[in-house]
Amino acid sequence: MKYSDEVFDNFQQFLESFKGDINILEGIVDVDVQLEYFEESKRQKNNPPLDDWEAQTHILFDPKTDIKDKKELLIRLASLEDVKAYRFLEKYYETASDEIKDWVRLAIQESRLLLQSKLLDQPQLLISTGLGGKDGKLRYFIALFHRTYQNYTPFQEKIIRNELDYIFQKQDVIIESMDFLGNYVSVVALFPLFSSVTEILENALREINQYGDFMHEKCIITNVRILSPNDINQIVKQETNH
Repeated sequence: MKYSDEVFDNFQQFLESFKGDINILEGIVDVDVQLEYFEESKRQKNNPPLDDWEAQTHILFDPKTDIKDKKELLIRLASLEDVKAYRFLEKYYETASDEIKDWVRLAIQESRLLLQSKLLDQPQLLISTGLGGKDGKLRYFIALFHRTYQNYTPFQEKIIRNELDYIFQKQDVIIESMDFLGNYVSVVALFPLFSSVTEILENALREINQYGDFMHEKCIITNVRILSPNDINQIVKQETNH
């Protein structure tokens, strides 16, 4: 599997030992955008608090304002312990342009954590992955392959769909999409935060293979981004050439 059990175990141990609230970034935000945001946020930490921040928000609506200036202002708004600033960010998100919408979403999340930390008087942890999550669950992209990389038959597709539906439901996993694309099936699903994704998938493959042993034990699991068919074909080529 394209997923490190050791990394996952360390991640689980850290979460279980964390004494505070765990928050998950909802929605899909490109990892590069996240890195850019958090790096800029660190740089802005030493700046003094904004004075009369409401008088400066007009630049966010001015199409002539450089995108860099808008991003800097959003980060500074997110650093304010001000419920009104948080509400402004939420409202601005509704009309923000596509080029800055993800940045606004991250600012909203940072502002929310800051306010929660102050009001609840306990540490806040943000789990931020490329695919995000929802309702306490993390989103994963999964690709499951035919054992000999042939196309699945209609009967095999039916078995896979039925078994994944049944097993995932038992584990409180929510399937958002399932698409059969020749010799693999792509799945986007929400897994409970403290569940073992690899263990659930291993059990599912074991059950499916009781109906003809046609599923490959190796699969792709990632919470970074949705992989394209070309990405997957490249990975398969690397595996089959070894």
